[in-house]
Amino acid sequence: VSQSRYDPLSDGPYFKDYDLYSFSAPVRVSRRLNIKCCSWYTWERDFDLSQDNLHELAYLQNQILSIIKDNPLYQNGAPICTFGFSQGGVMAIHIARCIPVHKAMILGSFYPLEYLTESAILISEIFIGHGERDLIVPFYYAQKLHTHLKQLSTIKKIVYSLYPDLGHTISEKQMEDIIYFLKN
Repeated sequence: VSQSRYDPLSDGPYFKDYDLYSFSAPVRVSRRLNIKCCSWYTWERDFDLSQDNLHELAYLQNQILSIIKDNPLYQNGAPICTFGFSQGGVMAIHIARCIPVHKAMILGSFYPLEYLTESAILISEIFIGHGERDLIVPFYYAQKLHTHLKQLSTIKKIVYSLYPDLGHTISEKQMEDIIYFLKN
């Protein structure tokens, strides 16, 4: 896990009230796709989380949690927000299985629903955005996640946005929607 510390003042007016950290997933080679890709865990099948995958996630998650927990803002009770794209969305939700997350933003992602129960998820509010033309992670995974999370009484607010002309990428419109979500 590599970490970068952003100066909120230099990142524009949207993030002046946030202490931002970025984590890059380790680079792995996908045997299925025969390409190099950033990945939080090895994925070869239909977005499953095997026991090996869970061990990989837990190891990396613990590194990220130690950085968060060492932060004086966290120690003084500042709300935590997580953001993730694709497998980063998996990690953003996985973090919320360990510490309370005020707001989570998940783009172009998925999560195995059997791991998301009321006692296992600590998210107050979540934004789920997905491109309708996503060929890597089809949008019906986001629809399933949205439908499942609506059934959990522990989540106070769920925003679901489907972007008709978007593939497996992040758009300016999504970022505008996320900024609105953060502010409200």
